[in-house]
Amino acid sequence: GRLFVLFARRLSALGIASLRMDLGGLGDAVPAASEVTLDTIYSDASCHDAMAGVDWLVARGHPRVAIFGVCGGAFVSLHACGRHPAIAGAFGVNLQKFIWDGGQRTPGARRFASSRVYWRAALTPSKWIRALRGQSHPVRVARVVGERIARRCWVGATGWIEQKTGWPVTASEVRTLMSTIHAKGVNLRLVYGEYDVGLDEARVQFGARLAALRRYRRVCAATLPKLDHALFTRPAREATMADAERWLF
Repeated sequence: GRLFVLFARRLSALGIASLRMDLGGLGDAVPAASEVTLDTIYSDASCHDAMAGVDWLVARGHPRVAIFGVCGGAFVSLHACGRHPAIAGAFGVNLQKFIWDGGQRTPGARRFASSRVYWRAALTPSKWIRALRGQSHPVRVARVVGERIARRCWVGATGWIEQKTGWPVTASEVRTLMSTIHAKGVNLRLVYGEYDVGLDEARVQFGARLAALRRYRRVCAATLPKLDHALFTRPAREATMADAERWLF
């Protein structure tokens, strides 16, 4: 939806320089692989591409950089800000994963929606009629929702034990990453659409109200109304740009 073109012009009018870039294998960039997959987007190479963009800005007199990304771009922004010394802030939209677990993903994983969507569907009689006719698969949906609930309970329980005892129950790459970003002094803002499946992942990691994020003073998360996943609609673009502007200033 030309989000980054519009946002760059908007920032320029406010006196803020910006760099738009296609990561390797995407858009006009030279393809890094014969085909672009999720593993390509979530690869270490994408993070290095983003950091090269930061180097380019620093070399031209911009010592402190804020990085902005949507979905896979939010993932790249998150990991780049933990590594590059010049990145002072990161703004991520509809982040799907904090740590990429590509090997654990099932081929149909991307077809599943937010748990909130499923709970609403469970109260809709027409959905049950479709299920009885064999036009939908409630057992598969129930399994996915059940797995999400189990993961959330496990992360919550281990976090509570660690908080009370100080003993690490399990190694958490997500908490390690967030601690690194916080200790580095990066201001991180994560925004989600109210029905985005990425919000489920955030709740699994940080609790239903994302309360576990409070230990990281420079990290905040919020939901914005009218956000479709990739910000294709005009209301979604406007809401995101306005929120990012407030955050920058």
